[in-house]
Amino acid sequence: MGQYLGQPDFATRVDVITALPMNGIKAAAIYIGALTDSGLDATITVMPVGSFASVTFSGLAGGSFLPVIVSSIIASTNIPVESILLVR
Repeated sequence: MGQYLGQPDFATRVDVITALPMNGIKAAAIYIGALTDSGLDATITVMPVGSFASVTFSGLAGGSFLPVIVSSIIASTNIPVESILLVR
């Protein structure tokens, strides 16, 4: 995605997550498809590429695109695992 390491300006690959935690991701952004309960807050904790500290995003809605390049997804709350897409 974008100009990260010479990648094109659009997605060329999308992968569905099957279990968390998900380590060893080869630099991908994240798309959140649906929430378990739209009335509850949703969060996702990730490890950005090149970082040694995890980051938690909260207040997410279904259909959210996180333009953060990650190397792992540590945990999520109120997001079905199969609704997390890795976009490259």
